[in-house]
Amino acid sequence: MDWLLQLCCLKGLKKVFPNPYLVFLKLLVSQIVFGGVSLLVCHQFGVNPFGTAWSLSNWFMNLAGHNFCMFACGLFYMAGTVSVVQFFLSLEEVDLIEKRRFLFFGTAIMISIFSFLLLGADVVGTMGLIWVFGAGVGSVFSLEAGARVRPLFA
Repeated sequence: MDWLLQLCCLKGLKKVFPNPYLVFLKLLVSQIVFGGVSLLVCHQFGVNPFGTAWSLSNWFMNLAGHNFCMFACGLFYMAGTVSVVQFFLSLEEVDLIEKRRFLFFGTAIMISIFSFLLLGADVVGTMGLIWVFGAGVGSVFSLEAGARVRPLFA
């Protein structure tokens, strides 16, 4: 009977203290799923794997130029990723991401850049940095917005 109590306590501890690797894996899965969706509407770094004609990046480019386009595409990509993943995480897992946001988001953003390079994108100096900055702003903004909106649905 004592072993049953210990087992229940371990399950409770796992919920209160989630495994950071599993939380990061959930973030990456969300990033892959939303990344595919975002490439349907925003051809980032010229990557257009689905051959769609219309692109949100064209609108961003016409609105304020290439630099704004890179910033907005990075922001859209990571804000969408973080928004989607928050629906699948527990409050404890979201807290873990909040505590280690620079590690989680920095790694996810760098994986994105390397993925674009593997897809044949031309990630060039300043344009890449502007995209990374937009992605960082989108990540943090989306996490903060989710922290305010999520309790409304609980």
